[in-house]
Amino acid sequence: MTSRHPAVVGPYRVEAMLGVGGMGEVLRGRHELLGRVVAIKLRTRTRTTDEDRLAERFRHTACLQGELDHPAIARVYDYLELPRHQALVLEYLGGGCIADLLVTGPIPIASSVEMAIRAAEALHYAHLRG
Repeated sequence: MTSRHPAVVGPYRVEAMLGVGGMGEVLRGRHELLGRVVAIKLRTRTRTTDEDRLAERFRHTACLQGELDHPAIARVYDYLELPRHQALVLEYLGGGCIADLLVTGPIPIASSVEMAIRAAEALHYAHLRG
């Protein structure tokens, strides 16, 4: 792990970086006491004039996702307000991403259709809840 990322986020030990999203990085972590593996969406606070708006947007997103309960949507376990970061702690789903699957060749049509249906059902569920 590089020095860019904290080694610990609240009670979670950071194990790896999974990716980068629109609002920050996604890390794999482990709760130090319970041993639960989680995904941590980490947003670094900025010193810009719109920091308050960005922080509230991240907080609002955490609250909205925390209300969702669907098998294709990662469950929210925790939300942390830290001095330099905001963190949304999510169920770790594993399995990699579609780009990882494509490395070995094309995804079979039946699998592609199944993934698309699950994604569409999750989006529909989330859309119905605002």
